[in-house]
Amino acid sequence: MTIPPGTRRPVGYAARIASYLTRRAGSQRAEAWAMVALKVLALALAVVCVVVVVVAVQESGWRGLVVAPFALVGMLLALGITVLAGNELVRDRLRPGRGYHRLGARDVAALPATVEPDPGPAGDDVAEPPEGALISSPRGQATLFTRAAVCLVLGLPAAAFVVLSLLAYVHQVWAGWSSPDVDAWAWDAPQHFGELGRWFFTDESLVVPVKQGEVTVQVLVVLLSAVPLGAGIILAQQAVPALLRRGAAAIDLGVVQTGAVTRGGLALGWDEISAALVVRDQRVTADVERRGTTAGGRLPPFVLRPTFVRGQSRTRVALVLRDVRDVAARATGPQRRGLLVDDDVTHGYALCDLWVHPADRVTETLAALAAGARRARVPVSIVDREIAES
Repeated sequence: MTIPPGTRRPVGYAARIASYLTRRAGSQRAEAWAMVALKVLALALAVVCVVVVVVAVQESGWRGLVVAPFALVGMLLALGITVLAGNELVRDRLRPGRGYHRLGARDVAALPATVEPDPGPAGDDVAEPPEGALISSPRGQATLFTRAAVCLVLGLPAAAFVVLSLLAYVHQVWAGWSSPDVDAWAWDAPQHFGELGRWFFTDESLVVPVKQGEVTVQVLVVLLSAVPLGAGIILAQQAVPALLRRGAAAIDLGVVQTGAVTRGGLALGWDEISAALVVRDQRVTADVERRGTTAGGRLPPFVLRPTFVRGQSRTRVALVLRDVRDVAARATGPQRRGLLVDDDVTHGYALCDLWVHPADRVTETLAALAAGARRARVPVSIVDREIAES
């Protein structure tokens, strides 16, 4: 996609928003949640250390205190990880730049009484879609719909396994509450839950040899179907809105002489926009990505990216607002879905999600946006969302 001319590096609050939009990469969030999981496991280890000492004393008397020094060291190390390790990483990567959230009714209700609704540049609450506007529609999305459907169908075995396990554990909870005969938790409840559970977990008539041993066909199918299930859920999140959004709610971005029209028909004048950020997702660039030199040939030479759909722009635009409270006061319900604000509703932006739109049409719209912004002396910046090297 061609970069519009006249772009520059974001500064001020635009730089903060750019950092928020680009640093929420999936790998970084995964690292943060992995650190949270590590803290939970460390806390569990500290509890286990205490339990070990108690059990040792109960079974061996005071001689059991021999293990106390070792358990104490393990408990202190585990508590140190729980309390001290990775706190800054978690805060920075889960809520970089203090974070932004979608404007809600509570945010509007909390606005000072001195803030009065501004009719906006068009003088109407809802602007009509301008000519050439990018509008969410099922048209031209056949590839997206087809791939989402195929992935969801291929992921049915994994979905069935999850549903079966959940139903089995729910039944276990109900049985424990309603029957006095059930006094222990059975982690193997799914394998006793109906004929399907018994067949899946205990029937070993069909096995497949693998490198480290054998695995049943049903387990192998579930493991293999987990990947397309995850991809299908991600693609469905892109496809469903294109089917449901109608009218002004389907507007993603339109450029007019006086400014821009965003989701819900919210008209923004150039004087209300302090900066425009074009956020391009560069984490995935092809549906089949070839690796470089693999470690000893252990890794496959290519990686499949089922969520990558050719032709999509993979682009979002953030219009940073000069006075978000004025815009929030006059925004209607559907228009608020495109407004993101900080906790104090002092800074925010209008998010235009152009991800699924064709790249060529997005390029034309961005060129018009850059030209209008240049005339109004509104800086336009290109920021890339990438996977961090470290």
